[in-house]
Amino acid sequence: MAKKELTVVEKFYIEGHVSKDIDTLAKEMGKKPDDIKQYHLECNAKVNVPNVSALLGRKNGCVTMTQGASQLAEETESKPRKEKPYIAKIK
Repeated sequence: MAKKELTVVEKFYIEGHVSKDIDTLAKEMGKKPDDIKQYHLECNAKVNVPNVSALLGRKNGCVTMTQGASQLAEETESKPRKEKPYIAKIK
C-alpha cells in the first residue's frame, strides 16, 4: 500500500507537536506511523539547528557577540553572493 501525502493541516499539526513521539502523533491523527515518520524527522532536524542569534548576549537593549556565537557564526559562514550589476537597457 502506498504512503499517502500529508495535507497542509497535518504538517502544521506535526510542526506544532514535534516534542511528541511518532506513535502518539500517529494515533492522534489517525495515520500510520510510517506515513508521518519522515516529516517528523525533518521537523526535528529544523528544531535542533543551532542559531547564532540565540547565543548573543542581550542586556538593557545592548547586544554583544559572545564567544559561542562567534564560533558558531564562523562554522556556519556561507559564501557571499555575487552581486549582479543593474544595467538598464535603453531603447
